[in-house]
Amino acid sequence: MITIKTFVFNPFQVNTYVLYDETGECLIIDCSCSEDSERKQLMEFIKLNNLKPVKLLLTHAHIDHIVGLHFATTTFGLELYAHLDSVSLLHSAGNYGESFGFGKVEVIEPSVFINEGDVINFGNSAISALNTPGHAQGSLCFYSEQGKFVI
Repeated sequence: MITIKTFVFNPFQVNTYVLYDETGECLIIDCSCSEDSERKQLMEFIKLNNLKPVKLLLTHAHIDHIVGLHFATTTFGLELYAHLDSVSLLHSAGNYGESFGFGKVEVIEPSVFINEGDVINFGNSAISALNTPGHAQGSLCFYSEQGKFVI
């Protein structure tokens, strides 16, 4: 069974999700922690619950959703999973992050591209990708039929 922990980070109040199951493996979706206190909160939750982050997913690449990607990739050694169409937004983030008060945002290149219907496995669990264009280029949602939820 998948457990979902939701954090609300940065001045835009973005949801960052940690999904985990009984194995302790977890996914981080939309790592949006932009301040040291937020990064500490995420790390403490992961440590306290003996979780092992295995994948970093992105629903879309607006600046408020990506400000914690560098932290997650370097701290947990994760690769970024995102839709190919989100790459242009990721690349532009370094140019306008400061105008939104985030300082310099280090761009993280996706290592794995997610498409409609792809299954993302972790522990004994899985979620599926849904292509949901409209809000941003490369927007995705993640669906669990067993858990009856969409992120």
